[in-house]
Amino acid sequence: MKLVRYMGILLVVAGTVGAMTGCNVDAIDVSNPELDFARNPLPLSFFAWNMNPDIPELTISVRADKSWIQVAPDQVRSVAPTGGTMDRQQIEVQVDRSLLTREGRHEGQITLNAAGAKPVSVKVYVYNESVAPTGGLSIVNPTVSYGVPYLIEFGFALRDRNDRAVVAEPNQFSIIAQEDMTSVGNIHGLAIKRGASRQLWLEMALDYSIAMQEVDGGIAEMEYAAAEILLQSLNADALVAVSEFHRDDQESNLVIPFNVDKTETAARIHDIQNTHVRGFASGARMYDALLAALRRFGAAADAEDARYIVLFSNGADTSSTTFASQVVAEALARRVRIITVGFGETIDSGALMSLASLTGGRYISAAKIEDLQPAFERIVEDLEGQYIVRWASLRRDSNAVTPAITVSFGASNAAYAAKTPFRATDHTGNPLTGRLTLVQSDTTAQTTVFLRANYMPRGIRVIQCRVRSSYPFTASLVDAADDGLLGAWDLITQEEEDGVWLFMESRDRDAPFAGFGPMVRFTFSQAVDVPFTEFFIDNEIYTEGQRLEFEN
Repeated sequence: MKLVRYMGILLVVAGTVGAMTGCNVDAIDVSNPELDFARNPLPLSFFAWNMNPDIPELTISVRADKSWIQVAPDQVRSVAPTGGTMDRQQIEVQVDRSLLTREGRHEGQITLNAAGAKPVSVKVYVYNESVAPTGGLSIVNPTVSYGVPYLIEFGFALRDRNDRAVVAEPNQFSIIAQEDMTSVGNIHGLAIKRGASRQLWLEMALDYSIAMQEVDGGIAEMEYAAAEILLQSLNADALVAVSEFHRDDQESNLVIPFNVDKTETAARIHDIQNTHVRGFASGARMYDALLAALRRFGAAADAEDARYIVLFSNGADTSSTTFASQVVAEALARRVRIITVGFGETIDSGALMSLASLTGGRYISAAKIEDLQPAFERIVEDLEGQYIVRWASLRRDSNAVTPAITVSFGASNAAYAAKTPFRATDHTGNPLTGRLTLVQSDTTAQTTVFLRANYMPRGIRVIQCRVRSSYPFTASLVDAADDGLLGAWDLITQEEEDGVWLFMESRDRDAPFAGFGPMVRFTFSQAVDVPFTEFFIDNEIYTEGQRLEFEN
């Protein structure tokens, strides 16, 4: 009898402990048992919560069983229901079709776990319409553009099977290009270059609102990651602006306009708290700040530039009069991609995911302060993992052809074909006329001007120009490490009464046919409004009809 009594006591105690600890009890509930993306490219969301009144708080982990399923956040906390009200936590889900290896319908699963609770699953379905022939390599966000004279250009990001950017030197890739069945090669000027060869315009939009200020150490870590990691990784000719927003009753502040002076830009970032915030912060006008940033790209960038906004925020917009749809429409119209970094104890990941996915950017989560530096390093990876394949077609007829490329890296490859055909007669121009442009950058301390090529004709081995200015300056070739088009050339300057002559010459090879990129950097020791009173290109030295002309 005593044994039976003791067993009964043990069972009661065990049952009590089980109820107290929530061992295998029903505690997690979700709003959707399944999410069907079908052909939808946008994120979807569901809610999860603690349904058990005997458990004060649940920490619920969110895990996907397939790499193409991306969830944010990957952990939520939900308190016990009170008065029939559930503490619902939103979870955003996005699918990356570039990681799918076959066409058709795919199925995956998200599992939600918490200590002492029965796990709950949410099924995820997606339909994939096409697959590039890859071996662990994916072409992401491809764009195809056609230009004068007869130019065909593919811009894209490369990612590996783990959705990480593939960062390598261009000469490490092999390129196959075709116009229908016609092979394209060196005679067309076929080349792959880093996306950084383009003129980069990047604005950092930093959230200093009260919610961000309350994260212990968060602002200092954000400033360090922005000024010392992201900024320092960019090419010498990258134009960077910084803006901040911290009050619900004020517009965002432009901390520093587009410029190439990394030292002054970093100093301005580290001084935002003293200069702009001054100890007072309130609600966030995130969408208003983004719209203002986007409109700064209007007069600043032309059709051949690369444009990004990096938004650092918890995604909580409390006070904007602008809607998210307006921001997306403006970004698409101005071809600006928005990269979003979600940071804070509570992140509105849905808003940040949508901004990134709808503009061709990327969402990166940094829920903890120690995640900040890796998040900014991920942005650097993504920017460095951008590439451009370009060539000049030799066709001159009116037939429509479909350009296509295959990019190989090691044993992996990825392919992409243009959706819109190329017709040479729609892009006629003189292939002997090179297109140049001057890009000016100003800070309070100095002015910098870059001479860039947007297209180079064949047979250019020497460039001579006379420059006049009312101010002293120095001229230097942009190094190959910064994607300088003339990095291996020689530069000689000769001062005369009527200005400074610049003689640029290659010892053994022509400038790359159909090439583009920065060539010469002019540095003024003070800020000037009009750097040059004359910039003359001597085209008399060319004997086969070549000319170099300014587009601006």
